[in-house]
Amino acid sequence: MKKYLLTGGFAAMLLLAACGNEEPETAEESTEEETTEESTEEETSESAEASESTEEETTESTSKDTTEKVAEEAQKEGVETIKAVEPGETTQIENVNVTVNKAQINRVEVTEELATFLDGYEAGEKVDNLVIEYTVENTTEAPRDFYIDQAVMVTSTGQQIDPEMFLAEGITGSMLGAIEYTGSVPYLMEEGAGDEIEWVEVNIPAMMDGESYERVSDETKLRIEF
Repeated sequence: MKKYLLTGGFAAMLLLAACGNEEPETAEESTEEETTEESTEEETSESAEASESTEEETTESTSKDTTEKVAEEAQKEGVETIKAVEPGETTQIENVNVTVNKAQINRVEVTEELATFLDGYEAGEKVDNLVIEYTVENTTEAPRDFYIDQAVMVTSTGQQIDPEMFLAEGITGSMLGAIEYTGSVPYLMEEGAGDEIEWVEVNIPAMMDGESYERVSDETKLRIEF
C-alpha cells in the first residue's frame, strides 16, 4: 500500500513520454491526400536533394530535439526537464537482451508525502532525478535472477549514485522463463547535480541462474551519452 501511495505522488518524477498520440486519418483527409498526391510528386522529387544535405545536421540535433520535446511535455506536469535521450541500444548479457529505451534528468519539487519516504530531503526542496527506462528480454526458458534495479550509477561529473529501488517501476528481478518486460529505475541527486552530466555508466550486478544460483555473467557496464 505504501508503494502505491508513494508511486502516485512520485509520478511526476518518472520518465515522461516524448511522443504524442497520432490522430486517426479521416475519410475526408484520405480523399484530399489522394487528390493532391500527383501534384506533390514533383515537389517531393525537388526536395529530395535538399533533404539529403540536411541529414547530417538532423542527426547531430537529435539529442537536443528529444530534450526539447520532453521538456515541453514535462512543463505541463510541473517538472523541469534538464536532459533527455532515447538511445534504443541493445546489449546482450548471456541469454538476456537489455535495451536502454530512454534516459531523462528532471528537476522536481519534493512534496510532503515524498519527504516522509526520502532520507535527507525536506518538503519544498528541489532534487534532480535521473530515470532510465529499460526493456529486458530473457530469450530462453532458463530462469534468471537479474536485478537491474540494483545497478549503481557513476556519472561524468564524478558522482556515484545508488538507485532508488523502492521507486523502481515494472522491474522483474526474478525471470522464471522466456519473458520480456519494460521498467524504469530512478536515481536522485542534489538540485543542479544533473546540469553538467554528459554521460552516465550503469554497473549492472552479475546475473544468477534461477535454479542453481550460480553466476552466469559478470557485472556489466552500460554507458549512456547525453
